[in-house]
Amino acid sequence: MNIYFNDGVNTSTCVHTCNTLEEAKSWISGQIKGYTMVDTDHACTEDVMTSSKTALYQVFDGEPVTTGEDGEPTFASPIFESDYFFTE
Repeated sequence: MNIYFNDGVNTSTCVHTCNTLEEAKSWISGQIKGYTMVDTDHACTEDVMTSSKTALYQVFDGEPVTTGEDGEPTFASPIFESDYFFTE
């Protein structure tokens, strides 16, 4: 499992790898502890969501983008995503 940090602005980066989805969820839980989550009590506007002021973690079983035989990129869907959280 590859865990990627995605702030919606910069290129997503792999920040951790683990063997199981449960390990990934546990690691993510530890990383977002103390951050304010984006929710109905802490809503944000669309311009904030498309800035680097919010982020989420995404878990992929492998790489998120691979190149096919025809040279075209294939985008994988994450098998798990954390909720968005405020980075500032």
